[in-house]
Amino acid sequence: MHERSPGPRRPWSHPLAVVALVTLAGAALRLVFFAELPLVVTPDGSWAPEEKGYIPWAVALLEHGDFAGPAVRTPGYPLFLAAAFAVLGTSATAVLVAQHVLGLVTVALLTLVAARLARPWVALVTGLLAALDPWHLLFAHYALSECLMVFTVVATAAAVLVPRRRSLAQGCAVGLLAGATCLVRPTGQVLVPFFALAYLCGGPRRLRELAAPACAVAAGLAASLGPWLVFNLARGVPGLAAAEDPLLFKTAAYHGLLAADEIPAGVGPGIRQVFDETVAHDANEDTARAFLDTCHAANLAWELRAEWSRRSLAANPGGYLRGVWYTLRWLLNVGLAEHPAIFDELPYFAQRPTVAGHASDRPPNFQGGRLEPPLAAAFAMQPGRPESLAGRFLAPFAESAGRGIPQVPLALLGCAATVVACVRRHWTIALVVGGALAFVLAHALILYPWQRYTLPSEMLWYLALSVLGATFLPLPKDTCQSQE
Repeated sequence: MHERSPGPRRPWSHPLAVVALVTLAGAALRLVFFAELPLVVTPDGSWAPEEKGYIPWAVALLEHGDFAGPAVRTPGYPLFLAAAFAVLGTSATAVLVAQHVLGLVTVALLTLVAARLARPWVALVTGLLAALDPWHLLFAHYALSECLMVFTVVATAAAVLVPRRRSLAQGCAVGLLAGATCLVRPTGQVLVPFFALAYLCGGPRRLRELAAPACAVAAGLAASLGPWLVFNLARGVPGLAAAEDPLLFKTAAYHGLLAADEIPAGVGPGIRQVFDETVAHDANEDTARAFLDTCHAANLAWELRAEWSRRSLAANPGGYLRGVWYTLRWLLNVGLAEHPAIFDELPYFAQRPTVAGHASDRPPNFQGGRLEPPLAAAFAMQPGRPESLAGRFLAPFAESAGRGIPQVPLALLGCAATVVACVRRHWTIALVVGGALAFVLAHALILYPWQRYTLPSEMLWYLALSVLGATFLPLPKDTCQSQE
């Protein structure tokens, strides 16, 4: 008796066909957004304290090769903008085109990874949901580093997960892309060990066989980060970027965790008085900014700030743990309005692209000094239309009560996928998805409640759908690939 031959393979069942379908659907959606919504330039893009914002720095890089931007920032996003300006001209359109193309490539890479892990239709669902992510679509219309940060994170994950066999070239690529993530935003350092270990776990685990792969990752990191670290060292900035405050001093002020009883002896009466009138009285974003500005103006020593925050948190560990919990809730988009009293970014960012601007597309003028919030239009923008298709898509997410950004279900899926991968000893995928969870937790531990910082993790969590799909609907034996 002859074995029954398999039926004809459906065209869309090939991984590249799935990627193509998702890319076409994503391109159609992004064309609507590109046609109907403007570029929004916030003060981070046009102005930073006493220094250049992202766009002026990009123009300086393009015209003069000037890397000397603000010491508190890394050059990844300005370099990306400079490249966009070099190809498409210095305009808002150049930024929008570059960021939408980058977003489309990001979704295509996610879909390719999903197709590597699970059946084609599972990868198709994963890719389409990622293409529809409102937070990711929205930030293509902001001159902020979110779009590039998501790309470098997803590209690094793809470098780890897509190749069928581990190689030294792959290790170099992982190191280069992980380093690029750090150059976009210094917090990318949290993800580097997870990506590096995920790559190393993809092959033999005997110690003597790990030396060459580890050196390959280190070489990639050195090639990516070395020039910037040397440049910073030459101008007296240790590491990737300088910090304005000891980190917990700033965030403890926002959360109202600085204690009057723990003020160090070296703090002057002027700062004590401002503290009593602002943060100690009512801790919120406005009072914290006023207090921190006073500390800067008075040149309050770094050591005194660090001591004050350290002593305050040590005296109130319960308050710190509550702050971590409230911060985690905010990062996952379910924050309580009064805990902490931090400005809610979601409606702010979702509403701004539908606010009418000035109808032209001229090169920016950076000679006007500081641009005040809430909206700094360094570029003249085409008016957005709230009644447009893109405006109606964003409307539910602009309502603080409805929320609408899917961080919580994705985070829960990420937790489930990490546990499943660990149980099945698929350490590579466990480290990639688990690293995304650690990235959000790291922000919670330093009490940083701003929601947009979770976007890189949110996009990686879509892979949890494929991990769980591969668990319950495994690939056929002839196509199954080891993820160990």
